[in-house]
Amino acid sequence: MPPHPQQTAKRPRDPRLDFFRGVGMLIILIAHIPANVWADWIPARFGFSDATEIFVFCSGVASALAFGRLFETAGWLLGTARILHRVWQVYWAHIGVFVTIVAVLAVADLALDGRYLRHDLNLGPFLDDPARMLLGYVTLTYVPNYFDILPM
Repeated sequence: MPPHPQQTAKRPRDPRLDFFRGVGMLIILIAHIPANVWADWIPARFGFSDATEIFVFCSGVASALAFGRLFETAGWLLGTARILHRVWQVYWAHIGVFVTIVAVLAVADLALDGRYLRHDLNLGPFLDDPARMLLGYVTLTYVPNYFDILPM
């Protein structure tokens, strides 16, 4: 039987992780701005990794810091349950963000010709058959452009 979790003071955030995650997000932003001269100077142009790997690595370290102590104090079963609960939360947040963004863009696209929503985001299949594509989205088999972070 694993020992009872003890009340311990929360570990303070590590500013180095926040800094490097911020740098990674800034580089990702620069890489995705069209016709940007700074895109030629991102880390992916000079090595084997890019900002996505920086961000994912820092997020993994942050997760280990956040959940590691739980595995030590409460055991493998409770630690795994807590991680699965967090995965469940992130999954539904991903679904909610997608539905909200599609609704907002659909309203905004009424003023335009519909090109952005249909072509640039690869939402044509979703707009043509929303029921089937929503099922594909929740099963992570249909991935519109810019929504590929959760399947990754």
